[in-house]
Amino acid sequence: MVLLFFVISTRGQEIVEKNLETNLEKIVIELDLIDHLELFNSDNTGEILVYAEGSGQKPVYDLKEENGYVLLRDVELFPEESVLDQDKVCTVEPNYTTYRVYVPRDRELYVSIIEGNLYSTDFAGPLDVKMEQGIIKLSHMNGPVKVKLNSGSIHIRDIENTRVDVATNLGVITGDLGHQQKETYEKQFLETIGKPDHSLLVRTIMANIFLYGPKD
Repeated sequence: MVLLFFVISTRGQEIVEKNLETNLEKIVIELDLIDHLELFNSDNTGEILVYAEGSGQKPVYDLKEENGYVLLRDVELFPEESVLDQDKVCTVEPNYTTYRVYVPRDRELYVSIIEGNLYSTDFAGPLDVKMEQGIIKLSHMNGPVKVKLNSGSIHIRDIENTRVDVATNLGVITGDLGHQQKETYEKQFLETIGKPDHSLLVRTIMANIFLYGPKD
């Protein structure tokens, strides 16, 4: 395991870069309150690269091997005791960090976010996402994808050669998939699009789901 660490400051933005060389197959990302997370595949087959950018405050997070897997986890910052003693209504402004994470192709990736957004395009490999609140935008995913979202919205584009199993409790499913090319489906959509090389499993409670095939 090799871990490299860099801090870059530009125009009030604090960027913390970490690099980890690993052969472990399982990668776990655990984030609390963030602006958004972008997922990419790295060019190096054994490299995990993380760029964390904060506004006015340096992002603090761990990137390490732990119990047989790689763990990326943000570290919550608490104000100093002297600051808490001041007679103010609010002493700390929220700092929502943006993460750009590069992982090797076809590793097992598990993502847990309390609140924030998740974006990814052309990602290759198994992806399992659990999010309490936020917006998820995925496009042209190559691998099995599982998503659980409490509230927010999910936008998935360029769906082809995929077994789709999508359901929502209180939201709406909209898209152009399937033989009937409906604009709005029922609370569940279950159908195989093309050759079932990939799978998409989505479960939401109070979230709208948008499903679209590739553009002509």
